[in-house]
Amino acid sequence: MIRGGNAPTSTATATLGTDGAATYVFDIGWDLTGATLPALAAVEASSHVHTGSIAAVLGPGDQSVLGLLAAAGERATVSYDPNFRPAISPEVNAVREQAERFVAASDIVKASDEDLALALPAPHP
Repeated sequence: MIRGGNAPTSTATATLGTDGAATYVFDIGWDLTGATLPALAAVEASSHVHTGSIAAVLGPGDQSVLGLLAAAGERATVSYDPNFRPAISPEVNAVREQAERFVAASDIVKASDEDLALALPAPHP
């Protein structure tokens, strides 16, 4: 865990529907104050680094996280879980482009059926 910032912790509340699919409600703050240098030290000392959706698409920290993955990739494996959530980032095309950057920086990518449906929509005839 990397400590930094003064904002309350972000939360995500998941609710399962009768079909087993989850819906989400987010309360997100992204305060990086004081966290950048400890984060860099942590990834430089790690053998594996993981990131997920919110850190990868929500500014202002998304570019810092991508930079940390690049630093980690020199000596560690990197995993990424896109978790596409339109409630967080409704600009689907921008999220796809950002996800491509994170996929390129990763050794392992874990994606759900829902993630793939949003990331790779079926072609229209």
